[in-house]
Amino acid sequence: MEYKVLRHHDGDRAYAPGDTRTAVPGDVAHLVGKVLVEANLEKGPVVPLGTDGAAEGPDPAPEPEQAAKGRKRT
Repeated sequence: MEYKVLRHHDGDRAYAPGDTRTAVPGDVAHLVGKVLVEANLEKGPVVPLGTDGAAEGPDPAPEPEQAAKGRKRT
């Protein structure tokens, strides 16, 4: 799997920020999120063709109306 290097670190060789590192996920699991990020995650989420990425289901309930202006809450 390919990872993008976020911070300098020494692995099988010295890596600088911006480098791409190919490694077995189990070998670098302790570095993911701190020093490395999965290279394919930088491109953004994958949205299947023909969808707009919106969540399915009914629309959320409308917000309750605000209190009438000029009335004091007690």
